Amino acid sequence: MPSASHIPGAFDKILDIDECHLMSEINNRIRNDLRAYAIDRGLEFYDLRANRGLMRNIMLRTASTGEIMLLVQFCITNDEEQRAALDVMKHLHETFPEITSLLYVNNTKCNDTIGDLDVVTYAGTDFIYESMEGLRFKVGPKSFYQTNSEQAYELYKVTRDFAGLTGGSWCTISTPHGNDRQFRGRPGASRRRHRVCARSHCGCQGQCRTQWPE
Repeated sequence: MPSASHIPGAFDKILDIDECHLMSEINNRIRNDLRAYAIDRGLEFYDLRANRGLMRNIMLRTASTGEIMLLVQFCITNDEEQRAALDVMKHLHETFPEITSLLYVNNTKCNDTIGDLDVVTYAGTDFIYESMEGLRFKVGPKSFYQTNSEQAYELYKVTRDFAGLTGGSWCTISTPHGNDRQFRGRPGASRRRHRVCARSHCGCQGQCRTQWPE
């Protein structure tokens, strides 16, 4: 169960820390509480080399809207581990009621990708909302969206500058769910239309649909 980052040069080792200064306070609280809970109950942490261990990792998103998504990734191989995993989720739900979207997934593969796995919604919604310049984005556990929302805004501002967008221009941002959003340029007279794709695939040849404003 990662509580920080991988140790340089060691893909299977984690540096255990109590406070990450890059994350929000709720991030530290959840990680430290979950780690203490697992140790207290003797739950096995995931061993990447052996592909064994219930407690695999977590993904935590904190949006600029204040909404929080927590996805717990387990490696469940029997009924006893299934019951233990549900106890973990119950504990998180009762301890952190401020979590908007509480999810879990069972991953018994040898990698941490979840694109081909079913994500279970334990409590709340299966998404959170992110906001950027008055636009609202629906973000799910598999969404390709910059986890640092403040930096994402800076990224799109740079893209807008490079594209030369002005007040009459629009930049359409395609989300992984196919929901296009219009990102307005600075005040000006140009009506040029530009498109930025936020999908994780390579290229957009016919894969993204955009409806431009009139």
